[in-house]
Parts: sequence; C-alpha cells; structure tokens
Amino acid sequence: MLAPFLVAVAVSPFFANSRIERLGTEIRGRTGDLHAYMVDSIQGMREITAFDRGAERSREMTEKGWAYVGHLVRFQKSQALQIGFMEAMMGLGGLAVLTVGIWLVLDGQIARTQLLLASVLGLASFSPVTELARTMKQMMETLAASRRILSIHDEEVPVQDGPGVAPRGGEATAGSLLIDFEDVAFAYTEGDPQALADVTFDIESGQTVAIVGRSGAGKTTVAYLMMRFWDPDRGDIELEGHRLDQLRLDDLRGNMSLVAQDTYLFNDTVRENIRLGRYDATDSEVVEAAKQANAEEFIDSFPDGYDTRVGERGMQLSGGQRQRIAIARAILKNAPVLILDEATSHLDAISEATVRDALNRLKSGRTTVVMAHRLSTIRDADIILVLDRGLVVEQGTHDQLLSRGGLYAQLVSTQMQGQRAAAD
Repeated sequence: MLAPFLVAVAVSPFFANSRIERLGTEIRGRTGDLHAYMVDSIQGMREITAFDRGAERSREMTEKGWAYVGHLVRFQKSQALQIGFMEAMMGLGGLAVLTVGIWLVLDGQIARTQLLLASVLGLASFSPVTELARTMKQMMETLAASRRILSIHDEEVPVQDGPGVAPRGGEATAGSLLIDFEDVAFAYTEGDPQALADVTFDIESGQTVAIVGRSGAGKTTVAYLMMRFWDPDRGDIELEGHRLDQLRLDDLRGNMSLVAQDTYLFNDTVRENIRLGRYDATDSEVVEAAKQANAEEFIDSFPDGYDTRVGERGMQLSGGQRQRIAIARAILKNAPVLILDEATSHLDAISEATVRDALNRLKSGRTTVVMAHRLSTIRDADIILVLDRGLVVEQGTHDQLLSRGGLYAQLVSTQMQGQRAAAD
C-alpha cells in the first residue's frame, strides 16, 4: 500500500522538470534584461535628465519589473504545486498504512502494538524519498542558470592566440616595412555591408600615416584590425613580415598603443588609470608620463592630486582631461606603434591645442597611424589614405591629393567652408 505513494513522490520532479526548467530560463532571461536596463539607465542618467525622459524610463522599468514578477509568480506556483503534491502523497500514504493496519488488527493478523510501529515507519520512510525529490528539484532549478553561464563559457573565442614567432633581431631601420594590409575585407556580422573591401596599403617604420574619410568609411575598423580585436574575413595583415594570427596577442598588443576618441577611465585614482599603460611602472614614471601628456597641471590642481578618484567612466574629468590621461597611458606603455583614433574629435580649440602638443611629443620616434575627421591635424603626415565605403580610393601626401581634386580635396574644401561660416 505504501509503495505507490513512495514512487509518486520520487518521480514527481521528473514530470515537472520541463516546465520548471523553461520557467527558470525565462526568469533568468528577464533578470538579465532588467539588470541591463538598470545599468543602462544609470550610465545614461545625464542624457535621460537632459531630454526629460525620466518618467518614460521609469514607466519602462516598471513594465520590465512586472514582466519579471509575472514569470516569477508562475515559477513559484509551479514549485508550490509540486510541493503540495508531495505533501499530499505523504498524507495519503500515511493514511493508507493506518487504514490497512487497522484492518489487519481487527482481523487479528497483527498486534495493536505493531500498528503503531508500522504507522511510524511508514511516515518515516517518506523522509529520505522527499529529501531526494527536493534535491532533484533544486538541481533542475539550477540547471537553467548553469546553462546560461555555460553558454557564455563555451562560446567560441573568435580571436585565438597565435603560436608566436621568434623576435626580430636588432632595431627597425627607417624605411623598413612594418605593417602591411593585403586585400583585407571585413564585415562585423554576416550579412552586413562590408566595413572594409579589398584594402591594400603598407606602412614603413617611423612613418606617420593618416587615414581619413567620411563617417562610416572604415577608419576605426582599420585600427581595430591592427590591434586584432577581430580577424579579417579575407586577406592578410602583417607586422614585420609576420601575419598577425601567428603572433601571440600579448606580443602584438604590447607593440601598439591605442588612443581612442572615447577614452574609458575606471572608477579609480588618476594614478592607477595612468598606470594601466604599464602595471609595474613606478610613481615617478607615472608622474613623468603625466608631464609629457600635459596632464600634470590639472592633476596638481586637485586636492588629492594623483590620488583623486575620477568617478565612473571618468565623469569627474572633462573630455580634454580624459584624453590627456589616455595619452599619458600611451607614453607610459612606450610601444613602437601608436594608433590615434579621432583623439581630438570631441575637444574645443584650447583643449585640442594642448592635446595635440602632447600627441606631437608622443609621436616622436614612433610609427604613427592617425584616424581623423579634422583634416588640419594630418596635413603633415607622410602618407594620407582616403577611405570611402571601405575602399582605399586615394593615397598620397596632402599636396598631391589636393592637386588631384578627388574626395580628399572635397573633404578639405567642405571643412574650410564650414570654418569660414562659423567664423562669420
């Protein structure tokens, strides 16, 4: 009489498995969406306030919260039904044992004292089975969370470390080939338009090469492919005669410094944000890098100096100050190849002049690749590459490109007209 109830309790988690697992997956998905929305709202608080979108954002947050609660209630209801079923089976099992025991006592087949013992043993037999069922239920609930974690852990890494190559003997000589793009094509996702299409150019050691073009032409993509944040879909990129995928990532990125247009600063001190360029740098080396980046003046004006915390994403600093911190990082890293990706695009005239002075000091003795919208910043480059829709459409010096009257000349003319209109 007791066996069917014990079996029902033991197998009940398996029947509820699919529903609990599905609900658990939905709950964790909703939790991720809610947390991402909260983080996005906090980081974009200034924009939300500036455009008076607080009420709409709050309403959307409430809707997402209630959507999460709805899934959570269904999940808890499913759990409650399962627990209620097990409790019911335990009660009915105990009642069955007691009923059969009374009938056996009345029939004289067992003594009255044995009835009490049989009832206690019958109810006690549910304890290990119930614990096993609850353990199975918890394991199934955890399975959904584990799958989300493992899906990230098992995601294939698109850029793998190369086997490494023997270091090149001696120092690079001026005019030796350093970086070579050969028929490089790349699209960020399958089906999207190509960010680069059959791009071919080379950079010699010690040169300053500028890459210009309209927004979306592929300038930043070139920088990211050089740093090997992605691999090209087609073609080869070489550094000192070695394909980038043959190099160890640490070796490759150790030879390059990137100063991007959107500098990310961590919620730490000024000192530690500069030391990101080289973690084993001493305090005196950090200070020297800040001096060369023209950052010492504003750092010394802070009450805590180099120990001043810059806030989340460096929000305590201005755009020019953040850029000078980024330049100090690059100076501290002291890499032979410098990549400047729109490093002065968001600055006013005074800040741009200060940052440009620091950049000129940083470029000394290095191979420099400059991506810029402001063409006045790259007129002295050794070679200017003009990108348009992922293609290199022009190549030459500033004077050569102006004389051809092509896209570069159009871009220069448009900017000069804009500057004259602004002055008027």
